[in-house]
Amino acid sequence: MLRAHFPGDNYRQIINRIYAGVDLLPGLVGKCATGGRLNLFKALGATPPPLPTVTVTATDANAAESGDTGSFTISRTGSTAAALVVNYSMGGTAGNGTDYQTLPGLVIIAVGSSTASITVTPIDDTTVESNETAVLTLAASSAYTVGSPNNATIIIADNDSGPPNQPVVTLSEFDPSASETGPDVGVIYFHRTGDVSQPLTVNWAFSGTAANGSDSNNCPPRGRSPQARRMPI
Repeated sequence: MLRAHFPGDNYRQIINRIYAGVDLLPGLVGKCATGGRLNLFKALGATPPPLPTVTVTATDANAAESGDTGSFTISRTGSTAAALVVNYSMGGTAGNGTDYQTLPGLVIIAVGSSTASITVTPIDDTTVESNETAVLTLAASSAYTVGSPNNATIIIADNDSGPPNQPVVTLSEFDPSASETGPDVGVIYFHRTGDVSQPLTVNWAFSGTAANGSDSNNCPPRGRSPQARRMPI
C-alpha cells in the first residue's frame, strides 16, 4: 500500500515511513527495532526522517606486523532505532586478506548505537617491505548518504629486516681500452665487501654500441665471484 501511495520512494524510504508512523508502546521497548506497533494509517501520512549520513575516521591509524592492530570507526547521524548496514571497499598498497586479515566489505551499526568499529589485523610475513597503507572508502547505498570524510587510512609497519652484513658489489675499469687488432682485451673488476668464505653469484647486463657475442667474446650475464673477479672482454 505504501508503494502504491509513494511510487518514487526506494525500499529504505518506505521502511522509514513505517518506522516513523508506529505507536510507541513501553512494553515493546528493546523488543523490536522501533519499540512500537505498526500503524498503517499514520505510516501513510508520516514524513520519513532524512537518511542518515555516514562518515569514517581512522581512530587508530597505526598498525604493525609485530602484533599492533589499527581501527576505523564508522559513524552515522540521526535515529539509532534500527540497525544500519554500511558498505565499504578496501584499497591502498596493503592487500586485503594478504597483508591483513580479510575484511568483508560491510559493517553493521547496531540498534541503539551511532558507531561501529572495524579492526585491521596485520598478517606477519617474512618479506622485507616498506610500510603499507590500508585505505577504507565508504560505498554508496540507498539506506544512507555518504558524508565527509568518506575514506580513512591506516599505516601498517613492516617488522622484517634484510640479511645481516649483506655484501656490496661494485665495479671498476681495470683496463678500459680494447682493440680488434689484439690481442688487446679490456678488463672489468667486480668487487664485494664482507665475508669472502663463500662464492657469490653476481648478475650483470651489457649495453653500449658493441654487441655482446658479436663485437666481443660472449660473456654470460652472471658469474660466481671471489673477493674480486676479473672479467676479460
